[in-house]
Amino acid sequence: PRFEVPKLESTLEMEEGFAVTALIFRDEDTSRAFVIACRPEAPSRGIKHYIRIWPCDPLSGDPQMLGATSPSLAPRALQRDGMIASLEDHVAPVSHLAVNSTCLVSCDASGECRLWQKNRAMACRATARLHKGPVVDVAVDRHFVYSLGEESNLRIWSMELKQVAVIQIDSIEASCLMGSFDAPLPLLSVPSQANPNEKDTASSLQLSRLSALKRPVSRWS
Repeated sequence: PRFEVPKLESTLEMEEGFAVTALIFRDEDTSRAFVIACRPEAPSRGIKHYIRIWPCDPLSGDPQMLGATSPSLAPRALQRDGMIASLEDHVAPVSHLAVNSTCLVSCDASGECRLWQKNRAMACRATARLHKGPVVDVAVDRHFVYSLGEESNLRIWSMELKQVAVIQIDSIEASCLMGSFDAPLPLLSVPSQANPNEKDTASSLQLSRLSALKRPVSRWS
């Protein structure tokens, strides 16, 4: 089969002195807008670690361009002041972003997480410190937020960022978190110290190895 060669459609020049720390599309099913997290290259007191959202549909706002597919079209330069929203509440560099149909989840280097409501003008719905140190990875579905910390545990949170469960992990493979999968993830049953005869529950499960923290692509999730 023949595959279409990708074309550069848009460019965005960031502010001088800032570095991009995380990037994701705002929505799961379209690429009409993207979210960028930035930090100052030379941190100083009073400078924000911001998250900003820009529209990236190269044909939006230009009816004459509808249906145009010529490869000679030059990439559209996005304007820095054309952002949809600017979220400036994080006090540490934002390291991870995740989205579902209604929310944007952002986690920073201090372990703090914020959940933003997309259908309420990106209002902050909840804030919590998920881990004692930085968040290693984060994912979100319709009902829960899943976070991985350096203390080798996977935590499950409600959409109000109230803790639901903690799963201990024997080892975390950084290379696998970057996308290299080579083995399944067995769950180990951890017997209760207080009552060995007690039936296993969700809190008595332990992962032998974690290779990824991603939500399955499914209309039911």
